[in-house]
Amino acid sequence: MKKKISLSLFAVLFVAIAIMGTVAYFSKSFTSTNNTATAAKFEVDAVNKDGSTIGSAEFNLDGKLYPGMKTIEAYSFQIHKNKTEVPVEYKVNLTPDGELFPEGGGSPIAMTLQREIENEWVNIDYSTAFRPNNDIESFKILIDWPHGDNDIDFQGKTGNIKLEVVATQVDGDETGGPTDPENPNDITANLANTVEGKAASEGQSAIYSYKFEEGYAPKMSNFKFNIYDGDGYVNEWYMGGTQKVVNGVVYPRTGAEVAEAIVQDFYVTLKGSFTSLTNKWDVTNVGSEVVFTSKAKKAYDGFKIVVPEKDNRSEIKGEFFAKQEGSAGHSGIQQVSTLTIQGTAQKAGALDVSFFDGVTNVTKTINLNAGDTPEAIAAKIASEFGSLADWHTAHAEGSANVVFTAKAAGENKELTITLTNR
Repeated sequence: MKKKISLSLFAVLFVAIAIMGTVAYFSKSFTSTNNTATAAKFEVDAVNKDGSTIGSAEFNLDGKLYPGMKTIEAYSFQIHKNKTEVPVEYKVNLTPDGELFPEGGGSPIAMTLQREIENEWVNIDYSTAFRPNNDIESFKILIDWPHGDNDIDFQGKTGNIKLEVVATQVDGDETGGPTDPENPNDITANLANTVEGKAASEGQSAIYSYKFEEGYAPKMSNFKFNIYDGDGYVNEWYMGGTQKVVNGVVYPRTGAEVAEAIVQDFYVTLKGSFTSLTNKWDVTNVGSEVVFTSKAKKAYDGFKIVVPEKDNRSEIKGEFFAKQEGSAGHSGIQQVSTLTIQGTAQKAGALDVSFFDGVTNVTKTINLNAGDTPEAIAAKIASEFGSLADWHTAHAEGSANVVFTAKAAGENKELTITLTNR
């Protein structure tokens, strides 16, 4: 394995001592000369798409920026390790200034730095240093202007974007990675949802019904229609009928007419007797089906309608349905996912942590020191991911857990966090 300085020396001293009567000393010496010491090479270069070392005025966006614009690739570049023989880390700085980029913040321009990792472009934090995975690392700078409330304040204004690539020698081996058999670091993690997210809800009414058969009942008579709403209302006295009188003549009712007559009794004929029911429930009929819809959005435990066989002289047939269970509204629950770090760093190295929630895709490089415990590594990860747009990140001292809490209530996101040892 290559080191910062390569030194080759060889010297042997051999001494033989013999004692025979009087003492005599024999000796031999061997000398190696012309040994060399050579400093390792450091030939990192940052080049543009033409292969030339980057310099001033590499890109110009005059007149191309406006609110609601499509995201554009402003610039792409590569960092070449070339024949560098020492361990190195890179840092890419993007520093905007000028009227378009006020010092106190508030610029409408959004800049994104992306790095190509395993053939995918991943957003990275350009304030974080990282070790290269490959001899050539590729990057691009994306620019867009989302709509904002003060866009008009920036019309015609100009600014500059300073791109600085810094390559620094670091301690540790110049090689490594997940496939390096000499790399002892094996930092892993387990991700679990500790609180399931739930979207806010306005709640819904409960809906129950009793549907009579469409045709005529076997007999023209009466039947008990008992109602229990599971919330204190009980009616066991009401009688429905399968007959009607028209011009003094008795006729049978169809199932639809039976349902309609029940609703008529509740709201008109026997209105006063059913106020405590109709104050809580809207009662309608759809054909032969009597439908009860709760006015309150909440759950009802045990709503049922019963036509007792012994009190069904008309022998009418029907069936009860729970069409929709009621529920109360709630403000929703924020998803909480916990990343538990496992393993201690055996040597200085790098740990790439990739975060993806279906929308945000970010990779951070964590610099590890020999002896870093799971608790120390968790603290570093929490610090690096503290600026996520849709998540709060927390770490308790002495804990190996990194806790990600969604900033807004909602259904669970498919959160993926991947660790790559280098």
